Order: sequence, then structure tokens, then C-alpha cells
Amino acid sequence: MFFESALDIFKDAAYYATKMLRNMSLRNTKETFSDTREDQSMDQAQEKRYLKKWGFSNRTAYEQYVKEKIEDLEFIAPQLFKIFKDAVREWEADYLRDKKKRFVAETLSPPGDKLLKGPDRVIEKIFESWEQYTEWDGLPKGKRSRKPPITHDPKKFLHTMTDLIRFRIVCNYLCDVQCMKDRIESDLQSIEKRIQGFDKKCQKLKSEKVDHIEIPFPERRAGHRAVQYVFEYSGEGGPTLFEVQVMTQLQHAWDKKDHHLIYEYVRVKQGHKIPLHLKNRMAAMSELLYVADTVFDELLEDIAAIMEKDTI
Repeated sequence: MFFESALDIFKDAAYYATKMLRNMSLRNTKETFSDTREDQSMDQAQEKRYLKKWGFSNRTAYEQYVKEKIEDLEFIAPQLFKIFKDAVREWEADYLRDKKKRFVAETLSPPGDKLLKGPDRVIEKIFESWEQYTEWDGLPKGKRSRKPPITHDPKKFLHTMTDLIRFRIVCNYLCDVQCMKDRIESDLQSIEKRIQGFDKKCQKLKSEKVDHIEIPFPERRAGHRAVQYVFEYSGEGGPTLFEVQVMTQLQHAWDKKDHHLIYEYVRVKQGHKIPLHLKNRMAAMSELLYVADTVFDELLEDIAAIMEKDTI
């Protein structure tokens, strides 16, 4: 049973990995620069036009505005992180009750403990969203998607930018990811009460979930297989949004590699220099690590069943 199910899982993931790797040997100019538009830098003239339209004389003035807007979040971010860190410890203890003790999950902040995006990155994301909309708007109706790209309001971005505050719950096994999903969704009221500990006006905590683990490639746009939650609540300073990702250690490790090898170049508008076949190889590694995750889950279940029989 184990080998049959593991083989089915491998075939499924290998199919998508092979599909991505099919053109790995291509190194022509068309392939290398096929996605150039995605990360060409905005020219200064266009940036000035946007700033003038939004009512700011220059970028420095807008940076100061953004800094002041996110100032309150500098207190909120570590509070939210601690709430989830404490909750995960409790959920892990409940999950392992009457079971063999092992590592289940931990709550991790982004590199450098930067729970809150800085003003520079916030401004980059706002400009990027307007660039994408302008490009979409300039396409003929027959060639553009029905739904326009999301644009972040330059003055009300706190209401639309879901990952200003973000952190992760990194799990040992896929079954542990499922446990964390179940507890997050069943304990929303408990989390809301904890938030009220530092924001007494907190109410109507809600969440939206996108399960990138279940979505196959290429429909799954995120490289890593993770469950992404966007939380929102009404508090003293108005609506507060934050993002929590739940994933396995292997997918977390893949994301760190991808961040260094691919994303850092995309951030500085150099991503178009990386040939598509190399990006495909990077994405294929995420699929192969998913195969490993599924096999480890099978091993965990089968070995536990064997040990349980020996104790009867």
C-alpha cells in the first residue's frame, strides 16, 4: 500500500516537474528575455508623474508619509507574532498528548526579524501595482485579463496591502501543516481575544485562505507549497491586515534558496537576465521536495503503525 500510494504521488509531481524541465536545454534569446517586462525598472519620469498625481512633490516627501502611516504597526507586529508563537506551542502540546514527543511546528519571523515591511519596500510594491495596472490598461481588450491587477491606494495602502506584517509557521510534516490549519480555523475567536489583550477595540477577526499545497503547477503561482492566511480585524487604528504562511521545513528551505537565487534579482529589476530554463529548474525543485514531504508522511504513519502493533 505504501509503495503504491508513494508511486502515485511521485508520478503526479514528476509529471509537472518534467513539464517544467522540458525546455531546460533551450538557451536562445527569445527564451532568455521572454519575461523581461515583468521586472524592467520604472523610469524616473513615470515615478514623478505618479507622485504628482497622488499629491506629493517628490519621493522623499512620500517616504515620510508612508513611514508615519506604518509607525503604529511597529508595535502591533511583534504582539501578533507572540500571540501566534504562544498559540502554536499550545496546539503542539495538544496534538502530541498521549503521543511520542517530537518537533511539530515553530513560528518564524522573516530574516533579520523584520516582521514589518520597511517604507522603501512598501513604496516599491505600490509603484509595482500601478505599473502592472498601466500595462494591463494599455493592452487591447481581447488580450488582457478580465480582472484588472490590484492597485494599492497610495494613501490607503494599509487597507489593501495584506503582507505589511507577515510571518510563518514552519512544520515538520504535511500532517502537521494540516493540524495547524485546523487549529487556526477553529481558534479564531481565541486569537481575537488574545489580540484584545493589547488592542481592546479588536473585533471581527476574519481570515481568507489560499491553499497552495493543494493547487497543482502551473495553476499554483507561488513557487513554494504553503497555506497562506490573510487576517483582518477592526482595531483602535482602523483595519489591520497581516499574513501568516504555514508550510513544511522542506518548502521553507526551498523558499530561502529561491529568495537568494531568483527573487533578490527580481527585486532589483534584474530577474529578466535569468534564463527561463533556470527558473523552471528552480520551480521543479519545489515539486520534488513536495514528493519528499509526501513520502516522509507515509513513513511516519507506517512506522508508527508498526510500533503500535509491537506494544499490543
